Amino acid sequence: MSFRLGTAVLLLLLPAFGCEPTARSYHAEGLAEYRAGNYESARAMFKAALLEKPEQQESAYYMARCCRVSAERKFAEGDYPGALRELDEAVFHYGQAIESYPGYAAAVEEKSEALRLKGKYTEALRLSIWAKDNAGRTVRQLVNVAHEFEQVGDMDMALTRYRQAVAVEPDNPLAHAELGRFLARQKRYAAAVRALENAYRLDPSEPGVVADLATYQGLVAGEARAASTPIEQDDE
Repeated sequence: MSFRLGTAVLLLLLPAFGCEPTARSYHAEGLAEYRAGNYESARAMFKAALLEKPEQQESAYYMARCCRVSAERKFAEGDYPGALRELDEAVFHYGQAIESYPGYAAAVEEKSEALRLKGKYTEALRLSIWAKDNAGRTVRQLVNVAHEFEQVGDMDMALTRYRQAVAVEPDNPLAHAELGRFLARQKRYAAAVRALENAYRLDPSEPGVVADLATYQGLVAGEARAASTPIEQDDE
């Protein structure tokens, strides 16, 4: 057991020996654990601090941050329901911090970011469920449906079908390539390059990927140069 973890456990056990740690001492140890990257130990300390003093906004804020870290880890592992539960708890604790101190700008900003991530994670969960329910459908079928939506001008549904193709077969280079080409047609060149890079990584020989990738990488580079070039004013 590490010294820091041992200290955290000792603080939690102090009441059994007749000693009463304060919310401030729990918070201080939680902050030390947080800064050391020991987020679960930190979370236990912040929880103890909030049980002692629910209005302690700093403990609520860092508790929310620990939940965010856990949510991001679970999302990376593919545990979308677990990630959403952690984000729900993060939003709650950010709200707790804001209620205690309405001027807590960092908590307000990070709560908004957590809510944005909830939308992203919910979409990932929806796609994951859809992929399981539609595992028999092929990438080619989904791409053809996407093309049909695109031809009638329903770009939202077209994008959904391209993304579903990727969700059904994430290791299929065709799915990533078609998604990339669609994004390029929408002039979303940076996102198109990322999708085409995924296709190239899976199969460098996928038809058209090398040429398309070079084209859109050039356009992204051109946009970057244009954004960094000062606009010259015409002489009146």
